[in-house]
Amino acid sequence: MKDTVVEVKSLDQEWARLILEAKKIGLTKEEIRAFLVSTKEL
Repeated sequence: MKDTVVEVKSLDQEWARLILEAKKIGLTKEEIRAFLVSTKEL
């Protein structure tokens, strides 16, 4: 089975974009942080 390679820089940019979008729709830092913490469990 071939491993999938993900460039960390592009992944970081995607997370940054998602966080900025969340702020635009009015989510608080605490709500964003809670979401990010919950994704670690997946």
